[in-house]
Amino acid sequence: MSTSLLPRRALARLTDDARLSSVVPDLPPEVLHALLTDVGLDACGAILALVTPAQLAAVFDLDLWSAGRPGADERFDPARFGEWL
Repeated sequence: MSTSLLPRRALARLTDDARLSSVVPDLPPEVLHALLTDVGLDACGAILALVTPAQLAAVFDLDLWSAGRPGADERFDPARFGEWL
């Protein structure tokens, strides 16, 4: 099985779960970020609609700020922010 299919299947299982609205707010931001990274923002609308403000802030920290190399200062990625919009 292609590794690119695994995240999509996980997303499908999650979004098909009747308990989605109670599961998503309990997901760690790191798990949400990994899902967004693997599957893509455009495929995760149902998930993003259910995240808490604290989860979203943590995911923004993980997704929009990065260092070019270890030990360097993190920089805001305006292009990635544009994708969020």
